[in-house]
Amino acid sequence: EKYDAQTFEKLGETGVGSQPAQIITTRDGSTLYVSNFNYSGNPTFIVRVDAATMRVTDTIYNVGYAPHSLVLSKDERFLYSVNPDGEDVTEVDLAKATVVRRFPISPGLPANPLGLSNYEPYHGLLSPDGKDLLVTCRQSREVRIINLATGTVTDSIPVEKAPLICALTPDGTQLWVPNSGANSVSIIDLSSRTVIETIPNLLTQPHTVAFSSDGKKAFVSCENRSAGSSTHHPVTGEDKAPGILYVIDTSTLNILKQMDIGSFATGIAVQQ
Repeated sequence: EKYDAQTFEKLGETGVGSQPAQIITTRDGSTLYVSNFNYSGNPTFIVRVDAATMRVTDTIYNVGYAPHSLVLSKDERFLYSVNPDGEDVTEVDLAKATVVRRFPISPGLPANPLGLSNYEPYHGLLSPDGKDLLVTCRQSREVRIINLATGTVTDSIPVEKAPLICALTPDGTQLWVPNSGANSVSIIDLSSRTVIETIPNLLTQPHTVAFSSDGKKAFVSCENRSAGSSTHHPVTGEDKAPGILYVIDTSTLNILKQMDIGSFATGIAVQQ
């Protein structure tokens, strides 16, 4: 669905599959790509949408099982699909609208080992230089680094349980990783590829991180599916419990503010 960001007027909609997960846009805002996070083994596609007309212009098939995170290359020639149930990342040539390479999240894994989920690659980001893909692995509790030139895993960085949607600081020096299963955030120094700090005891199931443009504040949204851990309105039932938003000072790691937001809060965007 498309909305005016100032008035919230609905401007259009289009069908994109049974379980849409993530939307990314080209830099000029003209095109959207949407993944379908379906664990049934079918469908395995992403769609391309014209942002102006809200019409699907392409369906790209056979990208891998349960595609979740989508990443554009720096030149926007390629799209990378992170596939949790396929234990891999696939590279799509956007001019051809076809998969041209597959990167197993661990060397030697067979193509699309449906049902294994020993690693469960969940979310991907480009490194600041655009040469590597940084991928959180929900089951194996790590961030894996894939060199895009060779298509191979070159490093793995242990974090905590169930890492989800990570984010780079605006200066590109740190990767902040929310660990949903550990109620924490791991902070990775990219130059040394090590965890240098951990923010513990967040309430509860941190899912996503975003930053202010100056990098001074981090915003962490939490699912709060355990219920009863609301700051103001304890309730029962994960469908009713509000999500939680933390505002964190990135220099001191002190929590500046904690507030209730919408239930099952899994995404966040910061208006700059």
